[in-house]
Amino acid sequence: MKRLLFTLISCTLFAGAALAQSAMEKADSLYECGNYEEAIKLFRQCAEDGDSIAYNRLGYMYAHGKGVDVDEKESFRLCMISAKMGYPKAQANVAASYAEGIGVEADREKAIEWYTKALDNGFDEAMIGLGIIYLSRESKEDIEKGIAYLVQCAEQGNADAMHILATVYEGTTDVEIDKDIEKAIQWYTVAAEKGHADSQINLAIMYLRGEHLPVDYDKAFELLSGAAEQGNDDALYYLGLIHEDEISGRMDIEKALEYYTAAAEQGETRAMMNIGRLYESGDLGEPDFLKALEYYTAAAKNGHTGAQLLLGITYIKGEDVIKNPEEALKWFNMAAEAGDTDAMNQLALMYIEGAYVAEDFKKANELLNKAALLGNNDSYKLLGYINENGYSGEVNLAKAETYYRMAAQDGTVASQMNLARVLLNESYSEKNPEEALRWLEAAAEQGSAEAMKEIALLYLMGDYFPTDFEKGFKLLKTASELGNEDATYHLGIMYEYGEVGEPDIAKAMECYRKIAETGNVAAQIKMGKLYIQGDEDVMNIPEALNWFNKAAEQGDSDAMLYIATIYAFPEWEGANDSLAIEWYSKAAENGNLKAMQIIADCYYNGTGVEQDTDKALEIYKQAATAGDGDASLALFTHYLETDMEDAVHWLEYGANAEHPKSMFVMGAFYLQLQPDYEKAIYWLQKASDADYPDATRVLADCYIDGIGVEEDTDKALELYSDAILAGDADAAFKVALLYINGEKVEKNTEKGIELLTILAENDHLDSQYLLGALHIFDDSIEQDFTVGIQWLKKAAENGHVEAMVALGHCYEDGLGVLKNSNDAIFWYRKASNLGSEEAAEKLDSLEEY
Repeated sequence: MKRLLFTLISCTLFAGAALAQSAMEKADSLYECGNYEEAIKLFRQCAEDGDSIAYNRLGYMYAHGKGVDVDEKESFRLCMISAKMGYPKAQANVAASYAEGIGVEADREKAIEWYTKALDNGFDEAMIGLGIIYLSRESKEDIEKGIAYLVQCAEQGNADAMHILATVYEGTTDVEIDKDIEKAIQWYTVAAEKGHADSQINLAIMYLRGEHLPVDYDKAFELLSGAAEQGNDDALYYLGLIHEDEISGRMDIEKALEYYTAAAEQGETRAMMNIGRLYESGDLGEPDFLKALEYYTAAAKNGHTGAQLLLGITYIKGEDVIKNPEEALKWFNMAAEAGDTDAMNQLALMYIEGAYVAEDFKKANELLNKAALLGNNDSYKLLGYINENGYSGEVNLAKAETYYRMAAQDGTVASQMNLARVLLNESYSEKNPEEALRWLEAAAEQGSAEAMKEIALLYLMGDYFPTDFEKGFKLLKTASELGNEDATYHLGIMYEYGEVGEPDIAKAMECYRKIAETGNVAAQIKMGKLYIQGDEDVMNIPEALNWFNKAAEQGDSDAMLYIATIYAFPEWEGANDSLAIEWYSKAAENGNLKAMQIIADCYYNGTGVEQDTDKALEIYKQAATAGDGDASLALFTHYLETDMEDAVHWLEYGANAEHPKSMFVMGAFYLQLQPDYEKAIYWLQKASDADYPDATRVLADCYIDGIGVEEDTDKALELYSDAILAGDADAAFKVALLYINGEKVEKNTEKGIELLTILAENDHLDSQYLLGALHIFDDSIEQDFTVGIQWLKKAAENGHVEAMVALGHCYEDGLGVLKNSNDAIFWYRKASNLGSEEAAEKLDSLEEY
């Protein structure tokens, strides 16, 4: 603060009125026009002619780099020449240089000597310099003398002196004097009335904050406007704040932006940050982070450490910009070098984790210790974390406790919890459960749900304190109501196992569901297991699969194993061997031991492991012999091409075990590969009774066509209906065809198209193709070429060969689209590549031309 005041004085003292001499007038005129090179030439000429003022002018130009490089020593030398010639302003400049050690070694006594000479020679503003020097001393007498000089100068009407007095009385300097807010306000007010910008701003801030003066936005606005008219960037910044504030009565975001922009153009970094915030928040229209980033970057380049920290975090996260660790490091380092302790902590974490920099625990410790010395309490927490987890080379719980104790002095929950955790560490020789409980209770008193949960577990486990289920239950319930997921999970366990009464699965599931829906893996698995293992009111395999899938998506290998087990479960209608193998592979890859045993299944197809058919067959036979339907199907598939007897033999294991898919395959086998319609119907009926939709559909086909049974359209429709209700799209498609063609049932084109539309909207390719073909090629219905082309394209784009051929026809003949040979060739070629002979013939015909 004192250096700032000295700088203020020294800057104002270098200026002087133009002399009557023509050379000096011309030099001053050139200076005012910014022609410093020519001005300095004339000032040198005048100085060589013995003009003391010219020497002072030259000193000012060297001090501020006007037309020359900054040279503080040369500035001091020139001002000293002028001062020795008796020019009082130069004497004050020399005094200011001695006071601050600018261009010369600091010497406060010499500063007093030269200020006194300037004062004796009529330069009253020297009293400000004398006042500041005496205020910087410790003795009461010197401080009083400093005050006296400033008061004398202020009473002569000097606004700078008034302002300095006000800051001293307000207590914003390090001058050891009792605060006197009334005097501070008095001097600020007089200085503000004289147009002193800094006083106007300080007084306005008091009105804005309601500190020492009642809140008065109008007075604040008036004062700030006066300072802004002088180009003061602080005033412009605060005027921007007023126009952002609803309470001010002047809220106008565009006006706020105008003031912020004016301040930013003068280098006001806070204004730059606020402009960035306005663009990022969307207060100026649509959120525009890239525009905001421009202003944050400008503020950072101008030294705003908060902006530097923000840029570092932005580039390391890469959420709104392309991730750029090098750029992040640059800004973190810049902020840390400027003393920003949060940036030091960020850098330390990167060195600890080896994230984008080489691990360097020594460097991390240096940064954290520096930040801690500067008062950043989070640094103590990080130092404790390093020692607790052995990042510095070895676990040192004693040091961790020490650092956590220092952090805990801030009284925050996090610090109290950290300390409690170390004191409960089983491997810590100085563990202290009693003290840990006290810290946890202190955190709980502040409303920490996590602390409540930890206390509850201490009472439930009974390792250190007598078991108290009632107390534990009450704490868990409170913590759960406060949103603690772990507490909710443990509360569910208490309900599930009846630790506070009879087991209550409904309440247990209520607890689990609450946190499972927010992504809690353990609760998702609990939900899945309860849906599988529950009674008839709870058991729901699809729902269990849903929850296991959610957990698996988060990388949980147990969930993957449960999913695989579900798909491999022979009595479930949705059993799917390939999916089971896939999930077993995923679980195994994620380290699940049980899945690794089961992964032997994958040897057959070499899925996830090197193919080993013999080993796979050995495992499959063991499983099939034990009644595993999927294993039976795998063996059936394997032997089907080489040994039909063995294939049927192994398939019978699954079918006899009433594995639905095995029964269906058995029925299909006797229906198509080795015709025995009696056996086919038997197994298809059993598969259908087991709610296997494919079997129900194929059985319906048999009743429609009278294969193995008497033709029975009503029975077939009933079976198709069952299959449709079970989600079998192919069954619905067959029914649609029956109605459209009017075969075996009364023709009902409208009903058929309705069914096809539902199927097509659910991505059934044959339905999409047929809908398209009907709307374009079938004149027995109301054609709609637009709808037809839409469905044909959708089916073709999804790989339906007939749809591709149909589209080729459309483009070739201009049906529903503009005639286009190139597009026709495109679709014919795609269909031809997929084996369509018709497309190949069409392609040959077109390409001849």
